[in-house]
Amino acid sequence: MLRLCPAASRRGSARLDFDPRHALLAIGLCLLSPAVVGATGLSYSWGHPQPQGNTIFGMAFASADEGWAVGGSGFILHTTDGGEHWDLQHGPLAVAPDLSDIVWTPAGTLIACGAGEAIFRSTDLGASWNSPAHPSVGLLRDLCIVPGGDLSAAGDDGAVLRSTDDGLTWSQVGPGAGTIRHHVWVTSNQGYVVGQEVSHRTTNGGASWSEFIPAEFFGYNEVFFTDPQHGFVLEDFGWWTSVDGGLTWVEGFAPTPPLYRYRSLHLSADHWLLVCHGEGGELWETTNAGADWTEHYSQGGTGFPFIVQAPGGRVHFGSDLGDLFWTDDLGQTLHNAAINLGGQALHAAVEAFFARPDGRLFAANQPTSGETPAWLRSDDGGATWFVPPTTPGLYWAFEGGFYDSSRGVIGMYEQMRATTNGGDTWINSTLPATYRVTGFAFPAADRFFASAYRTSGGGGVFRSTDGGLSWSSVAGGLPASTVAFTSIDFPTPSIGYATGGFDAASVRLYRTTDGGATWQQRTTSGLTSSIRSIVWFDANIGVASLGFESPGLRRTTDGGLHWTEVDDTGFLDLVPGNQLEAGAVGFCDCFRHTRDAGATWEAVSVPFSGPFPGYTQTVTALSHRDGGWLIGGSGCKILVATETTTAVSSPVDPFSARLSLIASPNPVGLATEIRLQTTEATSAQLSIYDAQGARVATLFEGLLTAGDHQLVWNAEDRSGRAVAQGVYFVRLATPRASKLLKLVVTR
Repeated sequence: MLRLCPAASRRGSARLDFDPRHALLAIGLCLLSPAVVGATGLSYSWGHPQPQGNTIFGMAFASADEGWAVGGSGFILHTTDGGEHWDLQHGPLAVAPDLSDIVWTPAGTLIACGAGEAIFRSTDLGASWNSPAHPSVGLLRDLCIVPGGDLSAAGDDGAVLRSTDDGLTWSQVGPGAGTIRHHVWVTSNQGYVVGQEVSHRTTNGGASWSEFIPAEFFGYNEVFFTDPQHGFVLEDFGWWTSVDGGLTWVEGFAPTPPLYRYRSLHLSADHWLLVCHGEGGELWETTNAGADWTEHYSQGGTGFPFIVQAPGGRVHFGSDLGDLFWTDDLGQTLHNAAINLGGQALHAAVEAFFARPDGRLFAANQPTSGETPAWLRSDDGGATWFVPPTTPGLYWAFEGGFYDSSRGVIGMYEQMRATTNGGDTWINSTLPATYRVTGFAFPAADRFFASAYRTSGGGGVFRSTDGGLSWSSVAGGLPASTVAFTSIDFPTPSIGYATGGFDAASVRLYRTTDGGATWQQRTTSGLTSSIRSIVWFDANIGVASLGFESPGLRRTTDGGLHWTEVDDTGFLDLVPGNQLEAGAVGFCDCFRHTRDAGATWEAVSVPFSGPFPGYTQTVTALSHRDGGWLIGGSGCKILVATETTTAVSSPVDPFSARLSLIASPNPVGLATEIRLQTTEATSAQLSIYDAQGARVATLFEGLLTAGDHQLVWNAEDRSGRAVAQGVYFVRLATPRASKLLKLVVTR
């Protein structure tokens, strides 16, 4: 197969006027589904920011120097120099989908909470973790130390779990209502919980609870006491105060900054630091118990979910963009331990990758109006990124690619830029009149093509013979400005395809066999909607992503005459890979991947976390690279996904052990023996899932030595009840790899 210009990362993709990042955040379930987790055998490392880019939800310090940070997708970071540098100790996906908080106990134990098994415990400074026995609950969002030394964890469904033995065992003492975001114990018996539709108080250690202020749908963010008499509850646009030990409360409201008050650090009864989390991150200081505030720092994104002070006085807080801030002068001077590039538009999503054939890469993000977009460059395959001396000067860059290591074109709406020196400098280029570009194709050095449309109606196909510096309209059988063209692609230098039409009634497919000189309209069947994006694997085999009326992926093997559905996921942008490979991105925290020229597609879950525990963010850009993919997301995030069958050298996590997993008998009657093998010692988890992706049982969790191991599953759930007949999955997961095995239970 001849594959022209495999480096063009978004060839033939119609952008138009729709932005998927305007959609609401969705609850992330993909990370728990055995059908997608690790299905393609990909391991992940962070390209930008570093050491990682998911939300930092909590920190804990054992001393002024040694501490841990936890966050989205279950990563754990470790520092031994007071937060000036952090190493990725586990993750992503090392322990749980999300870790929302962490504490260092008086006995010297680390306790973390989150999704999945909800509570995790380490007695070896975070080297290994286990999940102690505890009541089955949902996501736990907050941890605290109870006066006297007990531990407490709170979260969904009004759960408050309490431990009297340093986290070995836990009991449920919560009110059983609402989603608890934060809680505090003023004494061993007097406690408060606040969150969404919950604001309760107990005076008897959790035996009974009562509402102390009216519950709110949007909820409260924090409850604290600066001394036994003075209590505070924070919400987005107001607060409540008590001066009598929590017996009575008075509401305050002022829709003026600081807004979205989320977490506070109390240096004294009157002197606090406050971080905001909602519509941007802010750091504020008050010296009179909140009567007046001084802002020290702000940035875009969603915000700062926590603030802590380490022994010795250094203050730390993190962001939903992966930042790791520290300050020795209470915010007057800030330092960031994360390498996080992007300027004002750091919170914006990576919109597109542009790859040269020699491996040099560019990434562009999409800011909101008035901000300077980020333009990043990588010379090492996406492992590290920097801001180059010159940028294209485009506000957004949606489409484009490189023909070779010198010549390339990128564009957005009516604007385009061309380069003749590999992206070192860029030259202005425009289409005739006010056309908006939707795709590029590069079949030959003297023939670049662009598809376009006009907001007033119609569109066209344009050709450049000088490397994209100037463009002229293409006729030769194409309609003259009456069809809005949505994509263009050339699988060979001679054969190309252009698609048009924004709805099912106007969908068009045109083909050229002479390098774009003349075009013929194809009579098609099976295209029930407009074509959003298209990729051709050779002259006859292609895959199209359809638009709003009938979303999904359609495939042809006869040059576009007949199309059949191969996937029903909608609104996807298609990205070419090598040979038989391609990818697709859409409204999901997954991307789709084909290895057989589009005949079958599998979903691949990506460890991008959202700004709050339990939420995920969508994949926004994709580019094929040798041995895997580059994946872009919101917050200027870039993940490097590498096939685990390929030897990987990672400065963050060098684990590359080979895994094997078999079960016999299968189908399973009363029991089956599960045999597993690893070539290196590693932390691991072996779990059973049902066909809907729910965890049924965990058979092993801890340090797995190198060699062969056998376990028996008696076809029972975690409570010892026999499971129903049906399909189940056994999953062996390690920090750098996973194996999935299908089981059928019969009775």
